[in-house]
Amino acid sequence: MVAEKGTIFLDTNVFVIDLRYKRDRHYRTNRALLEKVKEDRNAKTSIINLLELCGILSFNLNSRQLENLFHYFPTRYSVKVFPEDYATLENLPFGLPRLFEMISRKLAFTDALLLQHIESHIPRVLTLITWDADHFQGKSSLRILTPEDYLSPGK
Repeated sequence: MVAEKGTIFLDTNVFVIDLRYKRDRHYRTNRALLEKVKEDRNAKTSIINLLELCGILSFNLNSRQLENLFHYFPTRYSVKVFPEDYATLENLPFGLPRLFEMISRKLAFTDALLLQHIESHIPRVLTLITWDADHFQGKSSLRILTPEDYLSPGK
């Protein structure tokens, strides 16, 4: 199936394969797509996808590398990031600067989004219960427990 020449939207996994999985069976096709996109200059992605990418790569990059990825991403891939007026981390809408700061502490995007939402918008929450407690340890002021921890006497 051949796409029309209009604007195309690239999902996060296209960039993850390019940046992280050079041995992936789709890498060559993926790289060809990114070269075509660079040539055609007809691609978009969203700030959500960019933050998801940053969250995935946060486990392998230091804070400066992560900020550079964020800032230079549109140039590196010749894509427009929607909304197009985000320009800097400080101009991001609805608490995204805080979210990026959480991601830079090596939190996946959805984990950072969850923590930011709880800490900013849900009053009086003191404890987060999750089977993924290890993802959150030391990254929040909330008490982080597994269901087993919570049900144990004395916790």
